[in-house]
Amino acid sequence: MKRSRRAWMMIAAGALAIIALVGVAVARGKSSPVQQVPGAQRSPTAQLGVQHGVGTIRLDESTLPDGDTAEALALQRLAKVSRGDAEAAALKAVPGGTVIDSELDTEDGFVVWEVDLVASDGTSREVNVDAGDAKVLDLEIDD
Repeated sequence: MKRSRRAWMMIAAGALAIIALVGVAVARGKSSPVQQVPGAQRSPTAQLGVQHGVGTIRLDESTLPDGDTAEALALQRLAKVSRGDAEAAALKAVPGGTVIDSELDTEDGFVVWEVDLVASDGTSREVNVDAGDAKVLDLEIDD
């Protein structure tokens, strides 16, 4: 099977990203940069995050008010982390990236800042940052 140059470049880039994440995990004293949550389904995008689904502000989404504005205000009252701090945490997870947008949202029953950015290699990333302690909960490379 013959692979195109682009396919080989994408394979190499993916391998380098994995190697970099393993290096960061080892430097932090962890054995693996990816922790699987029992029963969690993998997203169709490449999952590179840690602590997926483990936030500090639990929320039953059915208790949120109707309407985008009312929901945004309710989430803002619950969040302890500012937009700027969440964006800084996301940029620390994706060095050299550029923030495109950020908003409060819920993920797996927790309040998170969803930060969309573009990495230095041009790929789109979505970083979920815990709205309670600014820890990166999930980092996805969008297709």
